[in-house]
Amino acid sequence: MDPKLKAILSENLSSEWKEFAMHTGINVAVVNYHDLDKVSEKVKMENLCNDLVKKHENNYMTMIEKSLREMGKMDVLNEIQTFCSIEKLKLHYIETYDADPQHTRNNNTVKLYKNHFDLVNGDSFNNNDKNAEKNNFNEWKDFIKKQSNYKTVTFEDIFEQDSNESLVLISGIAGIGKTYFLKKCLLLWAKELIWKNTDFVFYFDLTNSIDFQSILSLNELIMKLYSGVLVAQKITFKWSIKLLIDGLDKFTYFEKLLNHKLGTFSNIPLVHTLEHILSAKEVKCVLAGRVQAVSKYISTGKEDDKILNIQIMGFNNLGMKFYLQDNLLSKTLQKNLNDISSSSIEGKSLLSVPLYLKAICSTTLHLLIHSVKTLTELHTLIFYYFMQQKSRSKNITLYELMLNNNQYFLGVCKIASILLQNQRVFILPDEFLPILEKHNLEPIGFIEMSNISQQYEFSHFILLKFCASVHLYLCDSPQTAINNKRLHLCIPMVCGIGYGRKRNFTCLITNLKKPVHQEKFWLQEVLEYKDRNLFVQSLYESQTSFNDVQIISIDILNGWNENNLSGENAEVYFTEKFKKLHKKIDYNKLKIIWDKRPNIVLKKCLKVCQPESQKKRDEIPNNVQKNFSKVCQPESQKKRDEIPNNVQKNFSKVCQPESQKYFS
Repeated sequence: MDPKLKAILSENLSSEWKEFAMHTGINVAVVNYHDLDKVSEKVKMENLCNDLVKKHENNYMTMIEKSLREMGKMDVLNEIQTFCSIEKLKLHYIETYDADPQHTRNNNTVKLYKNHFDLVNGDSFNNNDKNAEKNNFNEWKDFIKKQSNYKTVTFEDIFEQDSNESLVLISGIAGIGKTYFLKKCLLLWAKELIWKNTDFVFYFDLTNSIDFQSILSLNELIMKLYSGVLVAQKITFKWSIKLLIDGLDKFTYFEKLLNHKLGTFSNIPLVHTLEHILSAKEVKCVLAGRVQAVSKYISTGKEDDKILNIQIMGFNNLGMKFYLQDNLLSKTLQKNLNDISSSSIEGKSLLSVPLYLKAICSTTLHLLIHSVKTLTELHTLIFYYFMQQKSRSKNITLYELMLNNNQYFLGVCKIASILLQNQRVFILPDEFLPILEKHNLEPIGFIEMSNISQQYEFSHFILLKFCASVHLYLCDSPQTAINNKRLHLCIPMVCGIGYGRKRNFTCLITNLKKPVHQEKFWLQEVLEYKDRNLFVQSLYESQTSFNDVQIISIDILNGWNENNLSGENAEVYFTEKFKKLHKKIDYNKLKIIWDKRPNIVLKKCLKVCQPESQKKRDEIPNNVQKNFSKVCQPESQKKRDEIPNNVQKNFSKVCQPESQKYFS
């Protein structure tokens, strides 16, 4: 028997243990036997409980309930039934969410540990989050801005102790793991690792609130949510209750809830019920939603409200490493992704979002990709994942999926470009719906109606950015992007899509339509724009060299040859290509001199090859000395092969002792 159940019986019925035993239906001789023990009545009650379990393992609970009813101890009976409901609820959470192999495995399992996430006190971002209430708020840019400096708080500080706050707010961008986090809390409570003084913990997803709009009370809500787990169990405020409410930004009646908080009564029963629950001191709530929704909810509260505001910043390094290893990614891919995360703030931001990391891992495994180096490739992998997830047919190939949704996708890309050019995040229904009607298409998930602004928006800003970049590459000129600074954030990705189409998986997109301008013009235009950072990022995303730039301005590049110690992959890549360019220029200069005055070059090279002329060697130009001294060394055979045959033939005579007589 569970110790808690035994404690309920012994605390309430120790003085009446004999009567309780007789009503259970056990033999009188057994009762008399226990009565012979010279121990306290409480111990006798506990011994009786042990005997009940031992001899009636399958029906001892029925015997206990029968006895309590016959004794008229309905208060004790209700307490025991509630205890059984709590245990049944905990077992339900363990069977549903536990990732341990000995339990049921399904898509809801939560394997990650609580120290895999970075949590931040949202009040430290107070100045930033004031902008979140505006309709043009860009949560992705806000998220990247916060990456540079934040101080984490531990999971234990927030959840392991029962805090005084009646409401805990959990905010975060789309895909950051808010739902996962709440389900993890359910599992930890079920295993008695957190909220040990809380009797009941329930979970309610506001995404499906349309089916609950007529709910009038907390008990009615619980019975509808847990009809298969709890049977006709009335939950009273006698018990400590915690309600986890998810999807605030998806709540159909979000505006009505805010207005109700401000005093405007709503005729939707669910809105009234939720507001009563959230404001009731008897029920402690955890409310989760995207940053903008949570910020608006806070703004309608009172100053004396006891609220703890927590923002999830995604995976930390430990969480990302665990996830990559758990998904059996190759060592090469793990190294690629770790390099991107450590050398780029945007790369770290992308990979810290669990949904995006899941998309990247899933698509690389599906497409058998062995290497990922750029942000363009990361965005493309995420885009492919969303395409496949929203597809109604799971048996269709990615290529067929792209082909079948060609017109819709190009239309969405055009919308994305327009939004960026006008610095907007939302699009009005009368702008978006005509595109669907024109092509007789259904939305495939990139754009959805926001319950906060009542306008259409891209479900993820990175999808908007990617689609806008595709439109720029396929339908616009480099000059269009250069002239509009709002589109500059897309230019590196345009170069990644254009130059990468011949060597990687971006070809599935670029094959949908022939681009208006060839990709070779993009780097040329960016170079002539004379923005060093923009060119460095564009060159890296393209994964090409200066050979793909038609006209190179050496003066511009020399002005950019500064020592950048940031360690970013793009800077390292640019420096490497810049050095190779200078070597090529030095070689070409030398070749020109050779073609015009070979005797002078040969004479100087002879001095380089003779030890006694070491002093005069310093007189020879560095670029000449560097290239030809290598020719004279056997270990430089590889470099030697790079020199034109006619030049190499003559220099070899200089370097060989047996040709000295002939040369003289």
